Amino acid sequence: MACRMFASHKDCISATGIMMRLLPAADTPEYQELRRRIADIKEF
Repeated sequence: MACRMFASHKDCISATGIMMRLLPAADTPEYQELRRRIADIKEF
């Protein structure tokens, strides 16, 4: 989603801007599952 926002944004967009737009999505079960998977990969 962040890559799509970066590619489709007409002006420059900062990492903070992307984070602020994606922050509401952090409470979804899909996001939480993705976070757990990334944490498992980092521990490996």
